[in-house]
Amino acid sequence: MSYTCISCRVQFSDGEVQRAHYKTDWHRYNLKRKVADMPPVTAENFQERVLAQRAAAEQESQAAGHGSAYCATCNKKFSTDNAYTNHIQSNKHQQAERKALAAAQETVQRMNEKNLEKGAELDKDAQNEALQKALREQQRHAPSEATPTEKRVRQRPDKPPRLQWFEQQAKKITDEEGEEEEEEEEEGWEDVGEDMDDDDDDDDEEEEEEMEEEDSTSAAALAPGTIPVTDCLFCGHHSRSLSRNMAHMTKTHSFFLPDIEFLVDLRGLVSYLGEKVGVGKVCLWCNERGKSFYSTEAVQAHMTDKSHCKLLTDGDAALEFADFYDFRSSYPDAKDGDDVEMKDGELPDEKTVEFDDETLELTLPSGAKIGHRSLMRYYKQRFGVQRALVPAHNQKAVGRVLKQYRALGWAGDFGKGFVSQQQKDMQYVRRMKSKWMLKIGMGNNTIKQTHFRAQRLTGRPLKSMCIWSLWSRHSSALAAVGRVTSDRALIVTSSQLTQHCYVHRGGLGASPSNPGAAPPRLPFSRVTQNDLAFFRTLLPGRTITDPDLLKSSNVDWLKTVEGNSEVLLRPKTTEEVSQIFRYCNERHLAVCPQGGNTGLVGGSVPVFDEIILSTSLMNQVMTFDNISGILTCQAGCVLENLSLYLEERDFIMPLDLGAKGSCHIGGNVSTNAGGLRLLRYGSLRGTVLGLEVVLADGRVLNCLATLRKDNTGYDLKQLFIGSEGTLGVITAVSILCPRKPKAVNVAFLGCSSFQQLLETFQCCRGMLGEILSAFEFLDASCMNLLEKHLKLTNPITECPFYIVIETAGSNLAHDEEKLHNFLEEVMTSSLVTDGTALWSLRERVTEALTHEGYTYKYDISLPVEKIYDLVEDMRGHLGDMAKSVVGYGHVGDGNLHLNITSPSKDPALLAAIEPYVYEWTAQWKGSISAEHGLGLKKRNYIYYSKPSEAVGLMGSIKAMLDPKGILNPYKTLPDNIH
Repeated sequence: MSYTCISCRVQFSDGEVQRAHYKTDWHRYNLKRKVADMPPVTAENFQERVLAQRAAAEQESQAAGHGSAYCATCNKKFSTDNAYTNHIQSNKHQQAERKALAAAQETVQRMNEKNLEKGAELDKDAQNEALQKALREQQRHAPSEATPTEKRVRQRPDKPPRLQWFEQQAKKITDEEGEEEEEEEEEGWEDVGEDMDDDDDDDDEEEEEEMEEEDSTSAAALAPGTIPVTDCLFCGHHSRSLSRNMAHMTKTHSFFLPDIEFLVDLRGLVSYLGEKVGVGKVCLWCNERGKSFYSTEAVQAHMTDKSHCKLLTDGDAALEFADFYDFRSSYPDAKDGDDVEMKDGELPDEKTVEFDDETLELTLPSGAKIGHRSLMRYYKQRFGVQRALVPAHNQKAVGRVLKQYRALGWAGDFGKGFVSQQQKDMQYVRRMKSKWMLKIGMGNNTIKQTHFRAQRLTGRPLKSMCIWSLWSRHSSALAAVGRVTSDRALIVTSSQLTQHCYVHRGGLGASPSNPGAAPPRLPFSRVTQNDLAFFRTLLPGRTITDPDLLKSSNVDWLKTVEGNSEVLLRPKTTEEVSQIFRYCNERHLAVCPQGGNTGLVGGSVPVFDEIILSTSLMNQVMTFDNISGILTCQAGCVLENLSLYLEERDFIMPLDLGAKGSCHIGGNVSTNAGGLRLLRYGSLRGTVLGLEVVLADGRVLNCLATLRKDNTGYDLKQLFIGSEGTLGVITAVSILCPRKPKAVNVAFLGCSSFQQLLETFQCCRGMLGEILSAFEFLDASCMNLLEKHLKLTNPITECPFYIVIETAGSNLAHDEEKLHNFLEEVMTSSLVTDGTALWSLRERVTEALTHEGYTYKYDISLPVEKIYDLVEDMRGHLGDMAKSVVGYGHVGDGNLHLNITSPSKDPALLAAIEPYVYEWTAQWKGSISAEHGLGLKKRNYIYYSKPSEAVGLMGSIKAMLDPKGILNPYKTLPDNIH
């Protein structure tokens, strides 16, 4: 059997060579000639035409020059002919000529082999002669201003100039062919599921498409002020193409397009949104319901600050974007979503009720199908009908956005059957992935921030009852959000000074019955105009006094503590911080250090009118050692930015938090933050190698060491880790970063009792050993909330307790074998009853709790065997006063998250919880704060975890390092030190 190409009139030995030939430039060229009723050309003739076209382009480029001497081979310009002549005769130039010639010959040979594919052989002598002729005629005197060829050469200086020129000329031919093919594609339709035959061709087409998109956007006539499709709608970022711009807005601003699988005009929708923001000055979420804006920068700042980086599609608002969508595939009227065509006055055929004995489905006259209740488990999966057809010119752009969304955890590009159901699903996606949820991270006056990681699952079955899989951990962190109730009272003192005072249990200040309330204001000086003049001179443009800009810095993460600061300082260097503290210490001005303002106990915001010192501009990476993995950076670096910086270098941060998109590394160290990776890599007290700290009097304590061993006296940095900014302000951190694990596996299991859960934990530590990175648990009450409020299905049989186990290592086969052996052991020993790989059930417990009403949360550290005893005792203690009492947490480090819910805020319920929960914790030698610190809310409860001698010593250290008490007053230490 022979394989031929009719267009090129050549014969091939097998089908693979024939299919490869169809992708070559030679075949495409002959196809065009065939359409024009012209005879085909041979491979040799085609190569000669290409070389001739390149030589002609060089001559045109030379004719456009202005006379300045230029060597295209070495990419150098010369002011005189003598300098140019000397350069041409130099050995360095001749070597570059030989290398360029060899590279060009290799490229032509490679292109020839690709085009021929065992077809007619090319005459080598003719090839070399044509190549030498083209090189000899190359331009020697280029214009003073860079030609387009020169500009492209400069963009890719890693290749020889002549080879770059050859590639650019071939690129022009490919672009011309691509434009004709695109015009043919726009006239028809194309299947969604059609894949590209070759990865290289796919990459080339994507690059060409991006260039075409940018060119068309720049050439389009836009209204004055319209934001182009390649510019971000929420900031000043510019991307090379629409797809890159969508990726930026999704990753940076958590912007998601609703009903993406029905979108048919991505460019039109983004262009319309750009005109709406740039010309109309309208917030996408407020949609003219809020205040008006006078500039594009103002509306962008509003959307970013208020987390309004999302579209309003509720109710009739969705009709605004109807022109960019096609929902016909979700209609049940006709096959494949097409509209039913009827003549005028004709009525549709009357349908009768039909029943299928095989599928047990009942078809109603409307066309809807009803399944039998015995197949309820099957129908709950809600698989929709995949949309088969979309416009070809928009398919690639929409497809890439869909891939971005799926990488962030959104499952699927198929419909739900009805538009209303689609809107509900997309509202849930936006709610879970928006930046507002990432920042707030909590709801209902809670004090627990869980980690959320959208992961990709590629699993395979194991032992019919247990499923485990490799998960990807490079996505953005997500968090759940609920309504936060703020309990603040305005207190007018005898001096008619209005102060904002946090009231935790209804009192007007700290007292034995109300230890969580704010104390009276200490006699600090107040900020004067002279003080502001000094700060403005020291920090020009970085001294903020606008009340609107200060509002967000005066309120804590949970909206439960609010200060009344009148000035916000934003230094960039340690020296500026030192001068600020030296001045404030002399003037007796109180200072509240603030990083990302993600604290949960009121430690990062002022209580009264303290000066806010923000480290947000101290965000530079100073050094990183690829050998030792030691990172040195300023304290204002965002944790997520550091994680991305390290991932590019195959490292990770030893710390992982749900608020990593906002929190600063300096604040993490100041509060000794815990997080998910504590079991594997330990706490920050072990991974932080050095600190740079500014003391209250302005002195700089430079302990920014990068040594893993230093046994020369006291380890002073440990004083400032966990001190919450009361002893000094951290301005730089040196931290040890581990290598990025190459294999991550997750298992979800069920246990019939907490004792069996502890035995499983012992078995897990013994068999998994060094690869164990997380061992989380949640009880049946948590699972019930997930099923009730989030409509999640329990993937395993019902159990009193559930476990999430994660391993991280460097050898996939080794880790999978160890996990396989462990799961087989616990399944056969009846320690667990069922299992599957799933993180989302554990991570979304906080979101489910927000639907229960007002939530009281406690972050407790206990001996592992006593973790769940507190939950059971609290249920018996509260009885019917609480709506629900649930517990979950980290078994690996003995951290329990106790959650107590009620329909609304209940002072009587709070009085029953506190101080009972702290007394119970103290009875078993536990800690009242495992991860979040003491801050303002828990400062007076410290005696439940620390003896009076220890608290007195802490006060002595504070008095020594900060004798005037100006650093973060009213925090950490109790009001009265015994």
